[in-house]
Amino acid sequence: LDRNYEMRKIAVVTPVFAHREFIKAFLKQVSSVDKVVIMVQKEPIKNYVIEHKCKTEHDETVGLINWLNYPNVEVRYGTVGGDNGWNHSSVVYNESLQYVQDCDIVMKMDVDYFFTPEDWKDLIGFIRETEHDAYHLDFSPKHVINYYGTGRFDLGSLDSSGSQLLSFSPKKELRLENEYQAENPCRIEDRFPNIKLHHLRGWKPLYSEKDWEFGPVASNVKGNGWLKAPDEIIELFK
Repeated sequence: LDRNYEMRKIAVVTPVFAHREFIKAFLKQVSSVDKVVIMVQKEPIKNYVIEHKCKTEHDETVGLINWLNYPNVEVRYGTVGGDNGWNHSSVVYNESLQYVQDCDIVMKMDVDYFFTPEDWKDLIGFIRETEHDAYHLDFSPKHVINYYGTGRFDLGSLDSSGSQLLSFSPKKELRLENEYQAENPCRIEDRFPNIKLHHLRGWKPLYSEKDWEFGPVASNVKGNGWLKAPDEIIELFK
């Protein structure tokens, strides 16, 4: 860590549509940062409606945020959605940057991204005290577990891949979701080789084991078995 670098202000930006099941736990997790901007989208992601059976109408998400009344949480309304927005998520995040110009770093967090409290504390401390302008995370099974079945915490699968830009300076816009012209980037897993992101992405309800007979999730589970989320994360949902 660069101890001579001034502690930086961190914002979390998160797009939502109908995410009542996640928002309370998510805000518990991220409330330690300086600012949280919740971007309410006009429409759900259309392919998510098909694939995940997501809701097509707004639910009580915004009302719950207002009731929780975190002093550092702002609700803003996006102008994009559906195929126009979340399929090109750089548009969604770039639209939010006007609200976080008073911060040094913005964390690009989905509402179903969860770290254990220990990993979250370490990650936030690292970002505050270092001078990188972009922080990437390896999304391979070593660092990310995807969970299926909304409301379930025992259906984790090691089927993630790729790399994601997790944090960046709000002074520049994203070109694509993971394209950012960084001058001093870093890889989070180089500093924290055991860090894990728990992606509680949800899925259609599990009607029978036949739902998992085909595809990459099924083949992965056959080899590894389902994984259970850490108790510290499950506790956030209580």
